[in-house]
Amino acid sequence: MRKPNTKNTVIFTLAAILIAGTSCVHDGLDDCPPETGPGTEIPGTDPGTDPGNPGGTDGTPVTLYVDFAEKLYTRTPAAEVSALHVFVFDHDGYYVTTLEDREPLIGGDYAMDVPLEPGDYEFIGWTNIGSSYAVSHNAPQPGVTTLGDLYIELDILDGDTLRDMPDHLHHGLTRLPSVATDTGWEYVMEIDRYTYTVNIVTEGLGADDKDYRYVIADRNGRLSIYNEDISERTIYYVADCDRDDSGQLSASLRVIRLLEDHLDSRVYIENRETGELLFSDNLIGRLLSLRDIGETVDFSTRFEYTIKLVFDRDILVSISVNDWIVWESGYEI
Repeated sequence: MRKPNTKNTVIFTLAAILIAGTSCVHDGLDDCPPETGPGTEIPGTDPGTDPGNPGGTDGTPVTLYVDFAEKLYTRTPAAEVSALHVFVFDHDGYYVTTLEDREPLIGGDYAMDVPLEPGDYEFIGWTNIGSSYAVSHNAPQPGVTTLGDLYIELDILDGDTLRDMPDHLHHGLTRLPSVATDTGWEYVMEIDRYTYTVNIVTEGLGADDKDYRYVIADRNGRLSIYNEDISERTIYYVADCDRDDSGQLSASLRVIRLLEDHLDSRVYIENRETGELLFSDNLIGRLLSLRDIGETVDFSTRFEYTIKLVFDRDILVSISVNDWIVWESGYEI
């Protein structure tokens, strides 16, 4: 990741922001932050219309560095990201513009030119918008649409049931520039992943010719622009179970935004024809039960879980999560 110019101290940066927000009103400085809001003109141009002047009318460049690899758990292969959208808001929370890259070259020095004059902006980034995910407003209005108006949600075609594996979802935000000089303003935004893989496998299950499907039901289909859970409806993630030569089942689902307080979430395996349940449990409660045996559960650092069901003569006798036994016969599920 390209490191910001360290010779510019925090004091200098804060001073630059204060100058932009106060004295420039009286002195008429050219590098003042834009006065945006209802009825005012948004400075700069739409993304891509003026690549030779990314810094606006005064020519001072504004650059946003997007960091996918600052922390080990956010290392992101380029294959996970097919598109990056960065929504820009002014200091009053009004929409300014959207920066879009449909083929981002994710790496340690990835940057986006911002076609605006230096100022007090908030950058909020989301990946893979337009594939598995939709924005509440297809055409947000500069100076009118606010932070509270926008949200991100799963793009589901079949009611509340998602039968296709959604793309990975990442989110990041930043407000204060790390570098603010007359030669350029630089912002740095870290991106974190908010999609999780939950696998399920069986052992000891008797062979039969029944078809099963694997389902996760959770209230996690809609997020605010700040990545806060605002969904009230339950989303059903569904995948058909595979069988190996010994008759054991396996399946994998990708879900978004696992939250500890979603204790009404469910994970189950059901007969596709009769609806009879082979297994049913509370998803979040079962994952958190790792803590009962001293294991760490942190949804901000661990993004894959495997639930293993062990049967004896078709009777469930134990449940493991990531190879740790969290339930054995004799205890309630």
